[in-house]
Amino acid sequence: MTLSNPAVAQDGSSSMSQGVFWLFIIGMLIAISLLIGDTMVRAQAKIGGVNISRDDSSFFPALKSLLHGKTPEFIEEGSFTKLKKGFDIKLEGAAKEEISEIEVNSFAVQPTDFKGIA
Repeated sequence: MTLSNPAVAQDGSSSMSQGVFWLFIIGMLIAISLLIGDTMVRAQAKIGGVNISRDDSSFFPALKSLLHGKTPEFIEEGSFTKLKKGFDIKLEGAAKEEISEIEVNSFAVQPTDFKGIA
């Protein structure tokens, strides 16, 4: 006996669509959980007194921090432009040709002054 009635025969597409549906539901639950967790981390950082405007108190990095790199610690507000090796700064005029001599009794060298060491 053959199954010639299409209503009786199953082609398996309904089980595949159910699998896709459940994968979508699981993905949405994971995304919602991450967003709620991220909001909770930011709220806790704000309560703890952390500057959350710098985008380093989150699960997800901000697009600005991915494209522009890390802003130095000493910059609180405003814009920052990092110059790379070989960048020419076009200045108008000439530098003053005066050299002033000073007397130094002591100096300090800190490891943080040398990039890559500290």
